Amino acid sequence: MADDIASNGRRMLGVIDGALTQLSLGLILILPTLLAVLLNPRLLTPQLDAIENEGRRGWRLAPGPFLVLGLFAGLIGASLAAPQAGGAVVAMGEGVRTAAGEGQFWRAASVTLPLFLAALAFGVLLFTSAQVWRLKRRGLTACVRAAQYGLFGFLAVISAAEPVSVLAGPGGDNRVYEPVVLAAIALWMSYFHVRALSGPEDAAWRRVGAALSAAAGIAALMGAAVYA
Repeated sequence: MADDIASNGRRMLGVIDGALTQLSLGLILILPTLLAVLLNPRLLTPQLDAIENEGRRGWRLAPGPFLVLGLFAGLIGASLAAPQAGGAVVAMGEGVRTAAGEGQFWRAASVTLPLFLAALAFGVLLFTSAQVWRLKRRGLTACVRAAQYGLFGFLAVISAAEPVSVLAGPGGDNRVYEPVVLAAIALWMSYFHVRALSGPEDAAWRRVGAALSAAAGIAALMGAAVYA
């Protein structure tokens, strides 16, 4: 009996140790993965077609843990770093931080639910664009996983574009001049699509056409959400 209790205790400690180690690694790898998303998305292409057993490949997080850990850490970080900047990302971060501070995990998760649904919508748009332009090797799984990466880069672009947009125009109730934000989103999503979701086996005109179509669809969705 005593041996069973000791064995169960060791297993429990092992689970705690493994969980905390993986969580720590995940948080550390958010930044290098984000840099790959923003600067060289092609580094992430090998991870789009297959689910990683360890949740990462080298120093790059798989899209699922990157989306979850990145959203919570990024939104809270944005609300702490630049609360005066305003904008949708900062406001969402403040909501997550408040709910987390009160121990309301499900409320914090519900604040980010629209972003998860947005990732699904982006994945469908990427897949539709790839099918229309007949890109090779771009199945639904790869497109959904690419959208999980791309959404976080998309949020990073918004976070940078919103303060800059204040310099370009008077803005609306949220002080943001939306055309600047939508243009930044469209340009970055085009770049991300070309680098991550197309390869040399596809003709250049197909890659560019698919990228522009996906970016236009995503910008249109954002515009509809902003001006609704």
